[in-house]
Amino acid sequence: MKKIVFIILTLVTSCDLLNTRDPEDPVIERSSYIVPVSPEILFQNLISSFEEKILENYISCFVDLNYIEKQYRFVPAAGSISQFAELANWSLEAERSYFNNLRTIPGENIPMLLSLYNERSEPIGDSAVYQFDYSLQIPVVDESGSNEYQGSVLFRIYRDSRQQWAIGEWEDIKIEGHISWSELKGRYY
Repeated sequence: MKKIVFIILTLVTSCDLLNTRDPEDPVIERSSYIVPVSPEILFQNLISSFEEKILENYISCFVDLNYIEKQYRFVPAAGSISQFAELANWSLEAERSYFNNLRTIPGENIPMLLSLYNERSEPIGDSAVYQFDYSLQIPVVDESGSNEYQGSVLFRIYRDSRQQWAIGEWEDIKIEGHISWSELKGRYY
């Protein structure tokens, strides 16, 4: 019995099983998210969520029923519902699923690049309508041989009870000859 205790004590003390090790640094995602107290910050957060591929930052760009009584609504580009039926009943959960699938495509270290340009806006108190032309480049080429999606987008945004701006309605507008954002959503849902 003394031999067994001696062997166990020798193993425990010689293997450093009772000593603690130095802690490892936590894995921290790089994030440039800023509290969206203005529409400009909201749209910059949307752009950054694609560059950084951070799901939480993307979802934070949309209305949250905890802070505003607005249901999110997506209006897909003309003709895209015939290709992707799920676009007809698109929800925030669908946004989450699509973006999560999109951000895990090959090219982990290659950002997705979203450009919003030709801004037209109409502020209306605690809401506003913003229209942009867009170009979205993703790191993988689709069936058509392209990795760029282009069109126009109409965002209806609202200021919630936290005084933060969020997207409540999103209408995608197809530009003839280009692949729309709606088609991207349908492909990666």
